[in-house]
Amino acid sequence: MTNLKVVPPPADVESDVDRVRRQLVEASVPKEPSPEEKARRLEVAVLRLASQSECERVFWLKERAAEHGVSVQQLTTLVNKLVAQRQKEARELKVETKQKETRAEKVKVTTERERVRDKKEAARECEKGFKALLGLPSAELDARIAEMAARFGRDVETLRAEFDVFAGKRDHDPGHVEPWPDPVEARALLLELQAQLRRFVALDDSAALAITLWTMFAWAHEIASHSPLLILSSPDPDCGKTTCLGVIGKMTPRPQSAVEMTGPGLFRLVDYLHPTLLIDEADKLFVRKPDLLHIVNQGWTYGTKIPRVDRNGIVHWFDPFCAKAIAMVGMSMPPTTASRGIIIKMWPKLPGEKVENFSFSDDATFETLRRKCARWAADNMLKLKDARPALPEGFNNRLETNWKILFAIAEQAGALKEAHRAAIKLSPRTNYKRSEGNRLLEAMSEAFRTRKEITSADLIKVLLADPDGEWGAFRERGPITQRQVAALLKNYEIWPTTLHPTKRSDLSLHGYRRNQFDDAFARFLPPDPHIRTLPPKTKGKK
Repeated sequence: MTNLKVVPPPADVESDVDRVRRQLVEASVPKEPSPEEKARRLEVAVLRLASQSECERVFWLKERAAEHGVSVQQLTTLVNKLVAQRQKEARELKVETKQKETRAEKVKVTTERERVRDKKEAARECEKGFKALLGLPSAELDARIAEMAARFGRDVETLRAEFDVFAGKRDHDPGHVEPWPDPVEARALLLELQAQLRRFVALDDSAALAITLWTMFAWAHEIASHSPLLILSSPDPDCGKTTCLGVIGKMTPRPQSAVEMTGPGLFRLVDYLHPTLLIDEADKLFVRKPDLLHIVNQGWTYGTKIPRVDRNGIVHWFDPFCAKAIAMVGMSMPPTTASRGIIIKMWPKLPGEKVENFSFSDDATFETLRRKCARWAADNMLKLKDARPALPEGFNNRLETNWKILFAIAEQAGALKEAHRAAIKLSPRTNYKRSEGNRLLEAMSEAFRTRKEITSADLIKVLLADPDGEWGAFRERGPITQRQVAALLKNYEIWPTTLHPTKRSDLSLHGYRRNQFDDAFARFLPPDPHIRTLPPKTKGKK
């Protein structure tokens, strides 16, 4: 058998055991990072330090410099350089943003200027065409207006209404009033206007003060958010309503009488002139043209526009917001309209009440009053807009809205207490046509004076106890029923409940408890301590 000779491995060949041992040793020794890695780590440290507050930066600066093998001065220089760069970029961004906003504003102003210029140009062209139409007979006028509407791409009805306004404005333009050269005191102006009003119209103190305050309000109307109607009402004709409207027209800005006006003509006129609108014989006019009543309601609130689409499909928005004075016999208007107004009851003058005859013509006294009103309004409108006058107790919702600016004017004139008394006298609940439900609530309050609960059957007996009352011939169909009572009370979230007449009785009857009505009594009826007390504010309806 041949002997095999074992040859040892070369000395420079590493065994597996030695290789593993070497790798373990290398793994336990920290590896020196490359220069690129050092630079990257230093950059991250600089970014972090630059994002910190100056106090935090000072605290960590020395440690981070030692960690990355640089001097504190070098690291501080790098951080400050980055902070300065960021501040510069922020300033540049702010400047760029401001420039963009400025350019956008310039574009907006230029666009608006061009729009206004185009509108004025169109108005001049239209006025030029209107001047050519003046004096034409009606038959030819309608055809020429139709031609103009086709040429300008306008709605015929709209153009006709604008022409009517133009023709009237040409004859008498009350729009411009030269203000009085000297400042005008509110107190003196109030007394002068009131004296001029009572010179021609027989009025009591409350009515005269309210009408005078409303007249001054008409001059400051543009700062109002709501426009209270001045409603002159009388039980019969010949009580001075037309005369009163005439005097008001001579003391207010841009007066316009709405004589047999249509709905479209009314809101186009108001949008075009923003006049003080004087509506006489409204009790007959609103019956013939009920759309006028809706426009009057719309014109109570600022910003409510009426849209109309012309034959070209273009939407036109008309503004019905203006001061409105209305004269009528009786109060034949819905409660929603009456509640938007200050109602003045007009009565025939007594034999001993002497007033001058009003000729409905202008004179130097009226002109002077208008000039003084214009100066007073120009000097005080902003003050009135921010005024917060005291209100009488119970004046909230529409009562507050209607009287707020008038109270502010009275406060400025030193007549706030007198204005409060006048407002309370002129604003009783009886001024408004109350609903059936409200009248039923009042009847229920009487029924609960002596009891805490009542069955439905007993309630009907109480309501029918007065043979001449409205519940005996409810809606002219016979006595009111339990079902009809429940239907009326449902609107106030009051429903019949189960009553137990005695504690020992098993008999259950339907009826109402006194505490079910606390909230409705407090909200919908005048305060009466003998009937109810106001519920807590945090308590909801039950």
